[in-house]
Amino acid sequence: MEGFNFFSLIEPLGVITLSLLLITTATGVFRKKLRRRFMTVHKIFAWLTVVFALSHATLVIAFFG
Repeated sequence: MEGFNFFSLIEPLGVITLSLLLITTATGVFRKKLRRRFMTVHKIFAWLTVVFALSHATLVIAFFG
């Protein structure tokens, strides 16, 4: 059995990060519709974006840097 390959995670993490960034931006654009839940939802997606972006960047630097 072959070991787990972290190299295969680079592209999916990049796609997930971009998607989360777009969702975070969309929550900011539609903040009047979200009303009281806006800050909670926006913060959750912002932190998820940061975590996935750092994971993506770490792998890219490790393999290509």
